[in-house]
Amino acid sequence: MRRKPDPAQRRCDITDAAIVLLAQDGVKGLSHLKVDREANLPDGTSSVYYRTRAALLHAAAERVVELDLHALRNVVDTAVEGYESAPSPLAQAILRVTTEPHLTRTKARFELSMQAGRDPELERVLRPGRLAFNQLLHAAVAHYAPANSEPNAAVRGELRDAASTYISGLLLQIVQGARDIDPLSVDSHLRALSAGLFLQQPDG
Repeated sequence: MRRKPDPAQRRCDITDAAIVLLAQDGVKGLSHLKVDREANLPDGTSSVYYRTRAALLHAAAERVVELDLHALRNVVDTAVEGYESAPSPLAQAILRVTTEPHLTRTKARFELSMQAGRDPELERVLRPGRLAFNQLLHAAVAHYAPANSEPNAAVRGELRDAASTYISGLLLQIVQGARDIDPLSVDSHLRALSAGLFLQQPDG
């Protein structure tokens, strides 16, 4: 007897294939037929699970968010302190974007983010992941604070936003072909950002 496909695994196979296509061909290159063939599934399979192209696109976005948050939680759960002569876990995570499957997922995320500006429902799908990313990033970059410092809420928020902008710029460079990112320089830049913001913190 043929084993009945596991629905959860089948959905992962479909959305992972959609992520690959988004990275390769952009949003306009996504279709049920292409996804079926990328995932080595019988034609028509993906349309059974995701009836419309929009549903397929949104499911791919949810999968990107799921994978991104899992990767970032691993970074936050690893102490960043004490990495003066070796790359921190956060810097190592950024460097991993130059390798697969991280590079493909990052390219797909940029495609989805661009499309979200024209698709309110897709923006809604991506928003929780972005908010959670900011919260987790807040915890990660706090380790870059100068020794014996206690930042106020405003400085913590500015550090998170500055680090997010810096990291987004690095990821865009990587997507565009940069492969010479120095992880120790990433740590140095984040510490410099932190130090500069803490110097502006009012006394008391």
